[in-house]
Amino acid sequence: MSEPFFNLDDIMDTEHEGELDTSLIPVPAQEWSAYIDKHVGRTVNVTTGDNPGPRAVVDVTWKITDPACEEACQRANPTVRQSLWLDLNDVGGLDMSKGANIGLGRLREALGQNGPGAWNFNMLDGQAAIVRVSHTRDSAKDITYANVDSVAAA
Repeated sequence: MSEPFFNLDDIMDTEHEGELDTSLIPVPAQEWSAYIDKHVGRTVNVTTGDNPGPRAVVDVTWKITDPACEEACQRANPTVRQSLWLDLNDVGGLDMSKGANIGLGRLREALGQNGPGAWNFNMLDGQAAIVRVSHTRDSAKDITYANVDSVAAA
């Protein structure tokens, strides 16, 4: 296992000069060229609605490749998230039945991966597409979130 290129103890013990930002400029709401940097699964415990209990979600992180986005966001390598709530079958697997997992199906379709045959989530990583970004405002926290609304073939 390689050692990290930093020493956390040194960072924690060093006095740092200057101010840090307290807000992030979100990726502008429009269409962008991007590729999937990573995907991460998580479990969310839903406490309201018709189907309370644990739910599976996959968060897809898209890295925007257009330099204009870096300029607009004032940072290198801007990313935006797409969250896919998964429908599961009775035995806890991915529900492949008609009308289930529409969001995942649309993503796979845009990436040319929605055909017959074997598929898994690792096949998403590195794939390019056009993402449509929208904003959601949380006024209580004074935060604007950038999210992927839809994906189209690149």
